[in-house]
Amino acid sequence: VDDTALYYKLLVLCTGKIDSIQSYWLDGERVTVDGSGGVTSGRWIDGSEQYAFFNNRLGLATETAYSEMVSAFTDWTNAHRLDGHATVLAKFRRCAPELVPDIYPSADAPAVMAEVHGVAVYDPRDESTAYSDNPILQLLDYLRLEDGGDEDLTSFDLDFWEAAADDCEGQVPLAAGGTEDRYRAGVVVFYDQPLKENAEKFLRTCNGRLWETPDGKIAVATGAIPTITVTVDEDEDHLTSIGFEPGLDELDAYSAINSTYVDPLADYTVQTSATLYDTTLETKIGGTVVETIDRAGALSHTQNERLNKQTIADENPAFKVVVGLRFFGLRLLGERACYLNAPSVGIVNQPCWIRAHRINGHVSEQEVVLWAMDTSSRTWTTAEEQDP
Repeated sequence: VDDTALYYKLLVLCTGKIDSIQSYWLDGERVTVDGSGGVTSGRWIDGSEQYAFFNNRLGLATETAYSEMVSAFTDWTNAHRLDGHATVLAKFRRCAPELVPDIYPSADAPAVMAEVHGVAVYDPRDESTAYSDNPILQLLDYLRLEDGGDEDLTSFDLDFWEAAADDCEGQVPLAAGGTEDRYRAGVVVFYDQPLKENAEKFLRTCNGRLWETPDGKIAVATGAIPTITVTVDEDEDHLTSIGFEPGLDELDAYSAINSTYVDPLADYTVQTSATLYDTTLETKIGGTVVETIDRAGALSHTQNERLNKQTIADENPAFKVVVGLRFFGLRLLGERACYLNAPSVGIVNQPCWIRAHRINGHVSEQEVVLWAMDTSSRTWTTAEEQDP
């Protein structure tokens, strides 16, 4: 048997440069490699004989061709550099027939995966560039990419971005002890998908929101409760009208929520978070209806639980109102939230999310849609953490 014969498997991981490759996986199992790229664990080593090998390119703008490929294939030359593409080359060595059931039980080359730290991203807080799992910094990078939003840095209101990045790195206690960052992300974007769809992948990991400021800059915020500085006050004659919007839509209503995500602690398999039940909503809609959110990029079970608590509260507010305002409505431009004081309809200094702001022909005729804010949805204790 010619046990020097090799099977080659070349994988293109992504377009663009990545920061590093953290580990390799074969048939769903993490393997260890030596300094030469030879696999030194599992069924891929028999005594001193190695049967799997790895090499990689991180995706530099100008790469070098794999010398192994150039030597093995006459049609593969030094011009085949795969510039600007992160790649992994896996090689598998032929073994003696009696070893096939142990080394290649499927009689085929194994599935190859790699755990990577993706692109290095710019951090406006200290003007550094490094790998980060902060979803706000990742989103800022994506919106600046030529194949993403293609925006210049001057298009962003960086004060908002810096504050949101700080919030993502706030520490949250864990039931098992220790803490974790409030929001982390491991998002994969596809350039053939719409910009909005890719941006939402980042925003779903931190309950985030994008908007345009009055001076035309792009702003962002996480799901954190903002500092509220404006009160829409009936007693101060701010309101010209107030009307309640319809409550729960029976077709869309739900009373419980969970989410699916890819868990690094479960070998990067898709997991489903614990389900959060809201008994008040169950009573309103007459039963239990579970909504499942796709949060593939949110990296931990507890992160998903915290986000689910926020989402079910935000989408099922105690009330929704449309208020008519005159010039005072201009005070709400650029604000995410306000207090509403309307004693005539039983609302007293209630914090509200600003969901929409419309100017009807003239600034003296404005309509603002307000949803009641549940501030308790942003609190979290280890007692609320459920088992994965």
